Amino acid sequence: MNTEDYYLIGKDNNGKRVWLEKPSWDCGWYWGMGYLQTMRGNREPSYACDIDSHTHWDSCVAESNKNAHDWFIETFGQTTTDIWGHPSKADKGTRMCRFTDKQVWRLCELMATAYTLKKSAEVLGRGGSNYGENPCVKVIKNTREAKRINSKVLPAIFAEIGKIFDEADKAETPSKPIKGIGWQPSK
Repeated sequence: MNTEDYYLIGKDNNGKRVWLEKPSWDCGWYWGMGYLQTMRGNREPSYACDIDSHTHWDSCVAESNKNAHDWFIETFGQTTTDIWGHPSKADKGTRMCRFTDKQVWRLCELMATAYTLKKSAEVLGRGGSNYGENPCVKVIKNTREAKRINSKVLPAIFAEIGKIFDEADKAETPSKPIKGIGWQPSK
């Protein structure tokens, strides 16, 4: 299920519906992305009073000490298909997620790539990692590439992520993959 600002990933191990917030261009210089939230009362975001929990895709994967695919399956259940695309036969009591194995692998790939590119754009835009003055700033800084990543590459990745949720939802029209309006990087 997609809403204006969220994608439903599915129910976690605690039976809570987990929502992936759509990316947004924040503070005029970076992408806010990968936010996983549950809503108070376990409701759809537009009907919920408040956010019950907030975490991040990348930190959940890191804390699991697993690859993203294995974390996803452990958290949201077995895929609807096996690795060859055949329908999965779940044993009694096995939780199932709403995605095929191929969709989960694609989602994990796109999320990891988005995080890597987001960080790359930040380093290229600043000329360093923001701990202090980087003596290689002149070699590192590339605002043109940072703008290309932020304005073309990441939005393309976000659109592909949206397609995965649209496939799972059997949506007739594509969902809007970016939260809010005016997301275009201005620099």
